[in-house]
Amino acid sequence: MHSGHLPTAPIWDDVRTLTAWDIPGSSPIDIIAAGFPCPDVSDLGTGRGLEGEQSRLFFEVVRLAQETRATYVLLENVADILHRGVERVVQALHQAGYDCRWMCVAAADVGAPHERRRWFCLARRRAARYRDESDDEADPRPDVADDDEAGREPPEEREDARGGKRGGSGEEL
Repeated sequence: MHSGHLPTAPIWDDVRTLTAWDIPGSSPIDIIAAGFPCPDVSDLGTGRGLEGEQSRLFFEVVRLAQETRATYVLLENVADILHRGVERVVQALHQAGYDCRWMCVAAADVGAPHERRRWFCLARRRAARYRDESDDEADPRPDVADDDEAGREPPEEREDARGGKRGGSGEEL
């Protein structure tokens, strides 16, 4: 983030040294929004996925989410993550207590003159409840919905993480 955009917001130079206790007024945290480096995930990069030196910073986001008990985590990266680590992202978030939904959106889908596909993931802490949710017992399995072709004709159906069938828009079939 450029310091001119939020002049009073603190900027840390290394997420690996940032802790929940360094964030002023950090309790409670509603959302952590993060884009982690993509060179290890991108087709044009190293191909090491989340094991790469830069892209493994994703795990620092998970650490901060756990420390702050953030209600939501919003992630962004290149669509190539679908082939180089999305399963690890979902697994790490699930182990940290989050269920997630993700999709890919092409820049052209929102009016840009180029394709440039991006991956977005919204994770919600399982202990968090929407105001109108019941107190039903939380499902211990990850809640994963995906749409890797957002804005396009969805596939007829696919299996979700629970083994059930879902349409491309995430609705139960």
